[in-house]
Amino acid sequence: MRKKAMKLFLSAALAASIILPAQASAAAPTYTVNPSSKTYKGLMMNFSTYNFYTKHYYLIRSYLEQQLEKTGGGTLILKKGTYSISNT
Repeated sequence: MRKKAMKLFLSAALAASIILPAQASAAAPTYTVNPSSKTYKGLMMNFSTYNFYTKHYYLIRSYLEQQLEKTGGGTLILKKGTYSISNT
């Protein structure tokens, strides 16, 4: 019987560790972009390598680096569309 209780405890602990971080970051910012969005606050658009082929790469990178990384988390939602990622 003790083995069964230990399995139940481990299952509950695992479930809590998966669920709680998402709930803890519920106050984290959410950003939504689409293929025609500009980079976060216009950053990276002055890079010499920014062009028609790299714009989606820099769009996603700007939100990941400048906002989500600096704030310690959040959610980036990519709206339906085609994103050409040149620098994978």
